[in-house]
Amino acid sequence: VQKSDEEIIRLAKKVVPELKNDFARDLLIWRLEKRTVTGALRRRQQGKDISAVDREWGYGRWLPHIQKYWQEPYFRLEGVYPWLPEVAGYMERGDSVALERLLLEVAWNHLQRLEDGHVFDFERVLIYLFRWDLVGRWTVADAEAAEARYALLVEEGLEQIQQTLQPILSDKAQAEPS
Repeated sequence: VQKSDEEIIRLAKKVVPELKNDFARDLLIWRLEKRTVTGALRRRQQGKDISAVDREWGYGRWLPHIQKYWQEPYFRLEGVYPWLPEVAGYMERGDSVALERLLLEVAWNHLQRLEDGHVFDFERVLIYLFRWDLVGRWTVADAEAAEARYALLVEEGLEQIQQTLQPILSDKAQAEPS
C-alpha cells in the first residue's frame, strides 16, 4: 500500500531521530531526500507552488534550498544528484516506467557503493533488505511495462490483421451480387 508524502514525512520525523545506528539513519535520510527532490520536480511540473504548501511535502536538508531555487531547472542540485535532468525528462515525456526504472537503478547503485567494507555486519543486512525491496518494486514495474507492451502489441497486431484483410473483404463484398 502506497503512503502519501505527508504520512511518510510524519513517520520519518518520528523514526529518524530514534535510530541509534548512524548507517541506518543515513540510509533512510538518503532515501527520503531522494524522494523529496524527485517529488519537488513532480510538484513543479504539475504547476504546484511549494510556498503555498505546508513543508510536509518533503524531508531533509534540501527543503530550504529547493524553496530558494524553485525556479531553477533542477533546483541547483544536479551536482549532488546528477540524475535529476534525466528524471525531469522522463517526467516531461510522461514515461513513468522509464522514470521508475531510473530511480530504482539510482538506489541500487547507491546501495552497491555503500556495501564496500561491509561483509558480515548489520549494515550489510540492511543493504540486503533494501535491495530486496528494490527487486520487488522493479518486478512490479517490469510487470506493468510488460502488460502495457503486450496490450500495445495486441492492438498493433489487430490493426495489421485488419489492414491485411481489408482488401480481401472489400473484394469479396464487391464480388457478391446484390
